[in-house]
Amino acid sequence: MAVRQALNLAIDRSTIKEKAFVNLTSTISPAFTLMPRDEKWLADPANAESPQSPNVSEADAILEAAGYTKGSDGFYGKDGTPIDLSLISVEGWTDYNDAAKLIAEQAAEAGIKVTASTVQWQEFSDARQTGRYELIMGGVIGTSVADPFQIYKDWFAGTSTTKVGEQLAPGAWNFSRYSNPVVDEAVLKAAATNDEATKKEAYATIQTEIVRDLPYIPLVINATQTFFNTKDFTGWPTEDDLYAFPPSWGSGSAGFILQHLKQK
Repeated sequence: MAVRQALNLAIDRSTIKEKAFVNLTSTISPAFTLMPRDEKWLADPANAESPQSPNVSEADAILEAAGYTKGSDGFYGKDGTPIDLSLISVEGWTDYNDAAKLIAEQAAEAGIKVTASTVQWQEFSDARQTGRYELIMGGVIGTSVADPFQIYKDWFAGTSTTKVGEQLAPGAWNFSRYSNPVVDEAVLKAAATNDEATKKEAYATIQTEIVRDLPYIPLVINATQTFFNTKDFTGWPTEDDLYAFPPSWGSGSAGFILQHLKQK
């Protein structure tokens, strides 16, 4: 956990936003609440944003408190074993690939050795499905509902994962293999009520655990870009009238959008 915490502090998210994602991303919350949409579900305002600038001295302090020391090469290790992490991303995912390279460079500044490399999709998928990886560049996907429950249930609950080496069940998304009974109990508590105060209490418990444990190190809220040809038809979703989720791969919205189109 100390290494994850230190790496989280070593990352320069503002630089990654600019250089890897050309300023199209927004700032992520370590509580995995989509801000400002989910603001009412955020228990601690201090967790509204992940740190945007690196804090190497604090990362050093975390590692040293956990018994890690720097070797002559400038990298931390413990009991004769250096921290040496592999970070994989999918070949052709240029924004993720660039972000991975930047993370490796930034981690090195904090004495954490990370080697970034690219793999084909199938190799990435196999690693993610079996848990046989050290670090991967991936995404946590939520719903359009203004509530983080689905993310907490599908990505953080122990019921949505299995031990390393076993394939995840179809529809399971907890690729990190995170299993925390405190989180599991809070997810069940939230699922069993429509009372907002009770849900907020359960979410506060979940957020405390995942902000500390960092089973996923939050980087950015990635952008979804969609382009429409308005030459022959009008009525497409726009920023001013976002009546449906517009990407072409969001098939659930296609029929609804079709109803709004008018031929010029």
